[in-house]
Amino acid sequence: MGSGQVTSSVSSELKGKHVTVAGLGVSGLPAAKVLHGLGAIVTAVNDGADERAQAQAAELEALGITVRLGDGDTLPEGT
Repeated sequence: MGSGQVTSSVSSELKGKHVTVAGLGVSGLPAAKVLHGLGAIVTAVNDGADERAQAQAAELEALGITVRLGDGDTLPEGT
């Protein structure tokens, strides 16, 4: 098993890269946060737009992450 730590090479590879997180399920929300924390430009897309998804979107948007609810069929260009 790994150490759970992200190496600086991974961080530098993601910095400034456009990344899409598809779905805000069990792993989507934390994945978006971690990728953003590593310097990636994150867009999260999610099929649904229910209350739970809206709350998650608000949490991510407060961090500067772009969220598209009700639009899980298309991915942002360049990701």
